[in-house]
Amino acid sequence: MNQSRAILVLSLSLCLILATSACAGAATTQGTSTTPTTRQPGSLDFPQLDYSIASTFPDRMNDVTDYQLTTGDGTYPTDAKAIEFTIENKTDVDRMTGAPYMLEIDRDGGWYSVPYKKLPPDVGRAWPAIAYSVPANGTYTGSIILTEYESLTPGHYRLVKEVTSIKLEEGFSVFICAEFDLK
Repeated sequence: MNQSRAILVLSLSLCLILATSACAGAATTQGTSTTPTTRQPGSLDFPQLDYSIASTFPDRMNDVTDYQLTTGDGTYPTDAKAIEFTIENKTDVDRMTGAPYMLEIDRDGGWYSVPYKKLPPDVGRAWPAIAYSVPANGTYTGSIILTEYESLTPGHYRLVKEVTSIKLEEGFSVFICAEFDLK
C-alpha cells in the first residue's frame, strides 16, 4: 500500500510540475542552443494560434547520456494524429515516467508552449495519475496525441518528458526532450 501511495503522490507531483511548466536541470537529445527573446503576449505574427506563453525549460537542455527521448523518423505531416516516442534508460536503476508531456514550438529562436484545443467551460482537462516503468537498461514507448492541440502549423517542435525515481525519498528527476518537425 505504501508503494501505491508513493506512486500516486509522485504522479500527482509530476502533473503539477508539468502543469506549471517549472523546470530546473533538464536534458536534450538533439538541437542547438539559442537564447529565447522576451515577447509580450499577442506580439507574435502567427494569428491562427496564440504562442505567447514562453517555455520555462532551457533552450538547450543539459546533455544527459543516461536517458534519451526519441521520436521515430523526426518528420511528420501536420495532420498526423499521434507521434510515438521512446524513452531509453541506459542506467542500472529502474525509473518511471508519467502520462504528462509538454509540446513546444520554436518561434524565432525561442521555445513556446503549444496551446491545447479550447474546451467548453464545464469541461476540464487532466492527466491520468499513472506511472509507467522505464526499466534499467530498457525502454518505455508511448505516444503524444496531436489531436488535443489546436491546428498545428508546419514548424520545429519539441516534446518534453520527465523521468523520475520510483522511490520518492531518492528525489531524482530529469527532463529530457526530443525535437521533430511537422511539414
